[in-house]
Amino acid sequence: MKFYSAYGERPVRLSENTRKFAGDSLAFVYGRDTLRTMAISLDDIDNYDELTPLEKHDTAIRLIAEKAPVRICPGEMLSGAATLGEGIYHKIPVYRGGNPVFHSVSHLTVDFETVVRYGIDSIAENIRISLEKYAGSDREPFLRSCESCLTSMHIWHSRYL
Repeated sequence: MKFYSAYGERPVRLSENTRKFAGDSLAFVYGRDTLRTMAISLDDIDNYDELTPLEKHDTAIRLIAEKAPVRICPGEMLSGAATLGEGIYHKIPVYRGGNPVFHSVSHLTVDFETVVRYGIDSIAENIRISLEKYAGSDREPFLRSCESCLTSMHIWHSRYL
């Protein structure tokens, strides 16, 4: 496979597997695969309507972590694909009564540097310290939600392992 630029042929710097993965990605192979399962249903959650908005969100994220298809592609250097089609349309891929429930903030990783530099355990410790400090305050529900999201991340990670 040759790669061209305005200045002629470019040197090949990536492995054949990486180039194939990138080519498949650009050819919408994984996007088409994602459309096979559009979303996870929240219809079986009995008390859903009684939950707070944060609890509804946390429930949705937990079900995604537990039930979304896992995809590992040959030659992929990092695993953890978004595998639910509704996410393509900037919605959290959960349905209730056949309809999407939440919009999402797509393609955004807030403070990625902290996760990479200090790790998830450090973030969990900060949440624990903050929960001690803000127990019973209006900040506690948000901190509980952060804790729930980390638990969901561990579930997703375990499924990939």
